Amino acid sequence: MFALKDFNFYKKSFKNITKEDQESYNKIKCFYYGKSCSPIIYSKNILFLGIESILDVIVFNQLNPTSLIYIYGCDKDLFKDEYFSKIIFLNNLEEIYSGGFVFDCVKVTKGFLSTFKNREAFYKVNGNKLYGDYEGINTPPLELYLNIRDKFNLFYLVDEMNKQKVSGYLKDKSKSDISIIISGGELNHRLKENILYLRESSKLIIDIILCLRQSDENIDHKFAADNNIILIENRSDTNSRAWFKGFQVSNSEYVFFMNSEDSFYKDIFDELYLLSITTHSDIAHSGYNIIENGKLRIDNNFTNKENYGIISNPMSLLKAPPTPWGKLYQSTLLHGIGLNTEKLFEDPILYFLTIYSSNIISSLPDKYYQKYSSNDDLDYIQKMNDYRFIYDFVRPYASMEVMNTLLELEIINNYKIGLKTDNNTDELFDQLCIDYGDKYRVQEKISSLRP
Repeated sequence: MFALKDFNFYKKSFKNITKEDQESYNKIKCFYYGKSCSPIIYSKNILFLGIESILDVIVFNQLNPTSLIYIYGCDKDLFKDEYFSKIIFLNNLEEIYSGGFVFDCVKVTKGFLSTFKNREAFYKVNGNKLYGDYEGINTPPLELYLNIRDKFNLFYLVDEMNKQKVSGYLKDKSKSDISIIISGGELNHRLKENILYLRESSKLIIDIILCLRQSDENIDHKFAADNNIILIENRSDTNSRAWFKGFQVSNSEYVFFMNSEDSFYKDIFDELYLLSITTHSDIAHSGYNIIENGKLRIDNNFTNKENYGIISNPMSLLKAPPTPWGKLYQSTLLHGIGLNTEKLFEDPILYFLTIYSSNIISSLPDKYYQKYSSNDDLDYIQKMNDYRFIYDFVRPYASMEVMNTLLELEIINNYKIGLKTDNNTDELFDQLCIDYGDKYRVQEKISSLRP
């Protein structure tokens, strides 16, 4: 069985290998060799689009000694050694995609992808596996992802400079990219403008699902029809019920929940989607503004503008205000939780369970979700006492950190809504001791709230 030698072995054994090839060797070792899903193992043939180092060709040939090797865009003098006698050189750009030939493996370099002409040709290539590197500044990663996800069964491209990767598997063509599930059928003028922008400018396939509420009176059916909006006519009396119904009919890779009174930054979905695919996030969330009676709230909550990308301690978000809107969720995350009742779509419950169940959460701080709400609505968000339900839901498998957070949230929630007298506090204390089984920890949390 072939074993990857150290770099000095290759340097001594082959001509034209210099110290500059060390970086390419490190990439092979770190990204492409020795992994269970390695794209270069057991490949019938390969197309190299540009050559970063002849080591790429040498290692591939050692792994697949009987496979055909096609190369476009390199100095042929690098391959004069008899060892490379089986290489087929392509001279014209059209040869990489003409004739409908399907390459088993394709290796691409950021140098090749740096020109628009080359990218146009590359996007016509048919292949099974793809690997290599790109540079986001010269190759827009969203454009790259959208053009390869429908053609390759496995792809793995790395941008080392920006520390991101575009990787994954062949897209399920029956699914859209995003389902925007909107509670309420009366769309405000801001949201209508947002939807028009999405339909005209977004590169993504987006389903907009409008879930009517009992109070809706003026439904613009023409606007819905003109913009290919899915209407859920069976009316709901709460936001949670509307979201639940919308989620049941959605069929997409990602899901975004919102209310019809709200709006969003125009290109927020392309940006959140790109962040999700390059970080493999379970949740990608934006910043948000809260607009109350036409004015920005003084205690408005913003995402930390310096915290772009993956959040280092996602569990810290459990103590943040429950904001399930303004977030792009992987649908596999939501289905994995088992969101099978409308109760689970109430704001604090949906927020807590999704944050708790996520491995990777990323932040897009400079694009905003605009939350429009009255005082009553905001108080309702803050005061809903659903932590008892969450406790019962997660208790069998929750960590101590999560249970501590739940304990703190439940005490704070009860304390804020009026359980401030000694009698009520004693009742709360007794119940929490039974639930959490640690009276000293409970007493410490309650004491910290008293003046």
